[in-house]
Amino acid sequence: MRIRGFKHRERREANGEKGGVSRLILLLFGLFAGGIAFGALMAGNGSAEAMGVLQSATSLFSAERASQPLFTTFVHSISASGSLLLLLFFCGFWAVGQPVELFIPLFKGLGLGMSMGYLYLYYHLKGVLFSLALILPQAFLSSLAIILAGKESIQMSSLLFKMLAGGRENAGGLSIVRLYCTKFMILGGMILLAALVDCVCTFAFARFFVM
Repeated sequence: MRIRGFKHRERREANGEKGGVSRLILLLFGLFAGGIAFGALMAGNGSAEAMGVLQSATSLFSAERASQPLFTTFVHSISASGSLLLLLFFCGFWAVGQPVELFIPLFKGLGLGMSMGYLYLYYHLKGVLFSLALILPQAFLSSLAIILAGKESIQMSSLLFKMLAGGRENAGGLSIVRLYCTKFMILGGMILLAALVDCVCTFAFARFFVM
């Protein structure tokens, strides 16, 4: 009976951890989606001066995409999402880094929403096609990597907080850190793949969208 009770308790704890992870991913995805929605609203309600700056920036961006070397596109794509991934990685070693870790997916969605909202507002169908061809393919992979990285970072910060607060023993610390680093290496691979997708899409479609 005691063994059975222990197994039931262990199963409940495992189910609770899985449920917590699922809720955390949903929270991060919700923040990302909320950032997209809020960014689109900001694009629609921006001042004429701000919209003029965005229009000039978009024209310059599309022209550069069509003419710049693919290696430059690759580096820019990695630096944009890779910097957020690195920030999440280091925040994971900060016991109270959860606010920053929650903000990063929101920030990622905000930038994506503003870009796509502006493109639709000023270029209509051409803006939609621009988003589908040059923004969304790499944004899907890089955003998924950022959301998963946010989950790992928050879990590591929470674990460190519990350890510092005395609520959990420091058991298997080295193996936990090794697993954390391995997961971020895999997520870094997703960022690299997103950059490669960005290059392919740029090579295939950028010349059709010089604005």
